[in-house]
Amino acid sequence: MTPLIVGGLFVLAVAFFFWRRRQLPSTFGGYVRAGDMAAEMKRAIGHARATVDDFVIALEQGMGDGFAVKKLFEADGNSEHAWLVDLSYRDGVFSGTLDNDLVDISGVKLGSHHQVGREEISDWMYQRDELIHGNFTMRVLFANMRPKEVAQWKSMLAEPDLSFSEPQGDAAT
Repeated sequence: MTPLIVGGLFVLAVAFFFWRRRQLPSTFGGYVRAGDMAAEMKRAIGHARATVDDFVIALEQGMGDGFAVKKLFEADGNSEHAWLVDLSYRDGVFSGTLDNDLVDISGVKLGSHHQVGREEISDWMYQRDELIHGNFTMRVLFANMRPKEVAQWKSMLAEPDLSFSEPQGDAAT
């Protein structure tokens, strides 16, 4: 059984947004295994999929920058989520460049081009007005952070109090 794995690329995208503006929390690092957070991660992914229309509108209308979607990669019984950047969107499919090297999946390299259907994304995010919109899977990690780190991350989020520790209605499916 392969545990749900959350790629650490979200932090790279966040760093891109804020590398000159703020000091990132010390949990800024890389790769995280969801493990005991699988139910919450599933709800966060469900929310990202349920709200992807908002992301598509922002992308198509240029209502921000640093647009990224998270894609699930699977091979040899392993799975890993990672961010695609430099996005385009056409006919329900995002195309982009992999923004990190994968840890558990071989043969998939940083900078390689990939596609993911809108119904298959595991997260989305972009920056507008110096705040991160989306990045729902990162919020699940708050449970394992120190309060100071959580406060730092929340100060960067457009919806800082959104939580996936409890079911979120239809978005949780």
